[in-house]
Amino acid sequence: MGMTNNIRAASSLVGARAFGKRLPLAVSWAVTGRCNLRCAYCEIWAKKFNELTTAEALKVADEMGKARATRVSLTGGEPLLRVDIGQLIARLQKSDIIVSMNSNGLLVKQRLNDILELDHLSLSIDGPEGVHDALRGNGMHKKVMEAALEASGAGIETSFLAVMTHRNLPYLGELLDDTQCMGVKVLFQPVEAYEHSSKVAASLRPTKEELRRFFRSIPKKAIMNSSVCIREFVNPSIKPSNCAGGRLICRIAPDGFMFPCGRANNIGKAPDVRDGFLRGFMSLGVPSCNGCFCAGNVEASLLFRFNLHAIKKAAFP
Repeated sequence: MGMTNNIRAASSLVGARAFGKRLPLAVSWAVTGRCNLRCAYCEIWAKKFNELTTAEALKVADEMGKARATRVSLTGGEPLLRVDIGQLIARLQKSDIIVSMNSNGLLVKQRLNDILELDHLSLSIDGPEGVHDALRGNGMHKKVMEAALEASGAGIETSFLAVMTHRNLPYLGELLDDTQCMGVKVLFQPVEAYEHSSKVAASLRPTKEELRRFFRSIPKKAIMNSSVCIREFVNPSIKPSNCAGGRLICRIAPDGFMFPCGRANNIGKAPDVRDGFLRGFMSLGVPSCNGCFCAGNVEASLLFRFNLHAIKKAAFP
């Protein structure tokens, strides 16, 4: 993170916490709902969205810069299915915004020239080969590993995102052995049941005790989650009063509707980003849920509370 963005981030944190200001520190932008995989716990691909056109998306990118956004995470669906993804990255970076992307890796090699200017690439991996392929499809583990080598070889900072389920939890230690050899860290995310989840997602979620045992057994230096984020997975403490949703972070859905976070898609009347990014952000409410299991949202909310462990790791979206 450059000095300008460090100052912006600090300003957003202080303003939001001390003076009740709303400033978009981090934006999770689902640029498409389309996906080229059929993962066991996700069904976003089955839904139809009126996605933003290139002109609309570029306008939103410009507005994010004017609104002093610090970091934008491009996600989906699979963001590399947008033919204009390179244009969006370039336009965001023109405003000195840190740009990251979440991808399943299948199109990284084909679209490498479009993503060379990314600040960070997060690739989905759910375990060693047999486990990953059982959740995401045959041959997918080989492709995501190739994508990681391709991206890191091109100078793109790369990490892995592992969704934790009953099926893969016993094998994630083995995954960490592999990723440590590669020098790539992993961000862990418990599977959740939310708007775009599959019908079996809830049944795949590990218990708190299973999560506690797993995190006790692994080297903390090999993962991106802060220690306090891990504790939140087991004993949630985030409430509307200390949540960053709608204060420091927001989510833009594939159809342009805006929400305090990616898990609050049913809260109130959602503003449309086509009517103005900052206008929409300022009209967002605060989530009314009790507790949160989305790693990025948890880390952002811990930053909102000026938690030193979260500030040190800074693994928010």
